[in-house]
Order: sequence, then C-alpha cells, then structure tokens
Amino acid sequence: MKKRLFAMFLVLVMMTVAVAACGKSGNKESSKNKNGEETETEEAKPVYQFTIWGSKADLSDEKGSWLKTRCDMFAAKHQDAELEFKYAAYTEEKAAKKMEENREKAPDIFIFNSAQTAELVESRLLTRLWGETEDYVLSSNATSIGDLSKYAQKVYGIPVEANPYVLYYDKRTLSQEDVQNLDTILAKGVLAYPLDDENYRNAFYQAQDVVEVPEQDENGTDGTEDGTKDNTQTDDAAQDNTQTDAVQPEESTQDNTQSENGEQKESEPLAKETVDAWLATFRSNPQVLNDTDGNAGITGLKDGTVQAAVQDASAYDKLKEALGENLGVAALPVFTIDGMTKQMKCVTEAKCIGVNPDCENFEMTIALATYLGSADSQQMHYDMSGVIPVNLSAVQTLRSDVELADVIAQIADKENPGWDLPEEEEEE
Repeated sequence: MKKRLFAMFLVLVMMTVAVAACGKSGNKESSKNKNGEETETEEAKPVYQFTIWGSKADLSDEKGSWLKTRCDMFAAKHQDAELEFKYAAYTEEKAAKKMEENREKAPDIFIFNSAQTAELVESRLLTRLWGETEDYVLSSNATSIGDLSKYAQKVYGIPVEANPYVLYYDKRTLSQEDVQNLDTILAKGVLAYPLDDENYRNAFYQAQDVVEVPEQDENGTDGTEDGTKDNTQTDDAAQDNTQTDAVQPEESTQDNTQSENGEQKESEPLAKETVDAWLATFRSNPQVLNDTDGNAGITGLKDGTVQAAVQDASAYDKLKEALGENLGVAALPVFTIDGMTKQMKCVTEAKCIGVNPDCENFEMTIALATYLGSADSQQMHYDMSGVIPVNLSAVQTLRSDVELADVIAQIADKENPGWDLPEEEEEE
C-alpha cells in the first residue's frame, strides 16, 4: 500500500515539473545540436501572406506607391509577425471580372467602386464588415458617403476616396453668389455639362433636399440667449406677412420653395419620370452645352464661349491651366424642379476597400483593410497624388485648401453648420 501511494506521489511530482517546464518555455523551443547537447531557439514568427489588388496609380512608384507604402508601414507595426504582400494592378471593373472568373485566385483585399457593391455581395466576393470596423465606417464618414458602402443596410466596404463633381466657372462673368443657383448660372452664361454620362446625370437623380440652418454669430450661437431662434412675428412683420426669421431649423426637411399660391411646398423625393422630363428640357436649353468628351468645357472656358463647366475634381489642373487666376471653383448648385429646390449631389460613387470572404487570416486581413482606410492613410494618399479623401478627419485637414473648400464641404455634408469653411476673396 505504501509503495502504491509513493508511486502516485512520484507521478504527481513529475506532472507538476512537466507543467512548470511548459510554462517557462515561452517563445522558445528545445533542440539538440550535432554534439547531442540541448539548445534553446526562438520559435518561428507567424507568417501572413496577403494578395492585394489596386489601381495602377496607387502602385506606381512615380506617384509614391501609396498602397505599397501603407502595407510596409502596417508590417512595421507588427514586428512579432512576418508579413508578405503580393500586388496586382487592375481597374475596379477588371478586378471584379477576374475575381468572378477565378475565385481561387481572388485577392484578400481589393479596391472596388461603390456602384459594384450589390454585384460583389450577391456573387459572394465581398464580406460584410462587423463590429468595430463597421462602427468606424459609420462614424468617420458623412452619412451620404457611409451609405455608399452599404448593401441591404449593412456595411461592406471602407470608403477611401471620392472624385466629386465640381462647378468650374469664369470669375469675370459669374460671382460666388451666382454659382449657387443653376437658374442664375444659365441666365448669365453657358454651362457645359456631360449629359451623356450616366454618373453626371445621377447628380440630378440623387439630388438632396435643401436644408436651411440658422446663421451663427461670432459666439457660435444664433443670436438668442438660449441659442434658439425666435420665430414669432412682430406687429409690423405680421402686417407685411413676413417673419422676422425666415430660415428653417436644422432638423427641418423643408426648403424655401414656394408653390404657386405663395405657400411653402414641402420637399419630397422625386420620381424618375419627373427627373427624366426635367432633363429633357434642360438638354434643349440653348444655354446648356452637352460636353460629350470632357474637352468642350475646357475649350469653351478658355475661348470665352462657355462661362461654367461641371467636371470632376481631377480636372482641376487642366481648368487652372485654361483660365489661370480667373478660374472659380464651387460646389454644385441647387436647382428647381417640380416646385422644389434640390441640391445637386456632388458624390454619387466612392472607391472602397473590400475584403474577400474566403481570405485566410481573416482577423489580420480586416486589420490591414482598416489601416489602409484610416484618416492618416487617406491624408497620405492626397499628399502623394491629390486623391480627394472622404474620412471626416482627413477632410477637416484639407479645409485649408480654399479652392476646393466648397467641394470638400459637400463631401462632409455641406448642410452641417459645423463645417464653416473659408471663402475666397472676390477681386474688387
């Protein structure tokens, strides 16, 4: 009996020693050298391999190779692992096609156009983003941008850039006030607009309600002690049937459009047929030049036959070369349709970072995708190649770029009174 108890005791002691030895091993493992002596060596680092597809410009050394640079920076932050990257340059359309043709060779991370979201999700080529990543997308972007990354109200991409539509104009003919309204522009000059391009037409189809916000004084209030507007009428104002304060509160979904009987008409979503009819009339207006190749507006502004042109932000350098100091830059104007005033939408699509649902090392892949879509990453992208960011923090930084201030403001929801952007000083 004593021998049996002693044997059991020895077993327990040996197990304790074994467990203790395992606990001390850490990241080291034992091995024997040629002489049979035991040596301790460091365990091999985990290896993560990523295949990433992006645009040719984002992988170009001439433009700073933004995508490669950010991946290298991500690797530097993970010294405890070995990260390997493989890259390929494809347009968004070509990338989607190749992924459908050969799913096994599809990348772990890729750049896609928000217009492709539904197709990619339904083809099971794009994974839904959950948790902190989803929260990041929704909190770091304007609502209009965050919505572009959604499918069935779920987030599937991290928006990283936009190429917003811009109103370029000749400051010798049009003022800053003039270019805020489409009717005023057409009354004073010719507008070049790419009417044959569906994306540009969507600036009308996706037009947003105009929301008036209270003007703030230098103290950041709207002029009353408690910060609220007084909408009561004075006796004189009542006789004139005008209010002392004509603006609507921020929460209002109404605009300042009046119906035929003088009453304010509530803004409503527009039916496609209504916009179709409006665009047909717009196209036939002799003050509208259909810019079929992107050059008519530039040429017209240069020779004086055109006073304003709508193109994307990437055309800025060409327009600046054509007009020099006479070039004005503004957000797209409002327009009147069916008795309502609507704000043309300057961003109808955005480029997003997507993750393959079949990728290996899912958690690390999501971390890399989020890093590539961060505010710092978008700021670097702008610094390297002038790509317009969408992250609100990056947009805030770029507010000092006065000539693009109005456009940047629209990306960040222009109706938000917190975006008090600097204005260009008009020449006297």
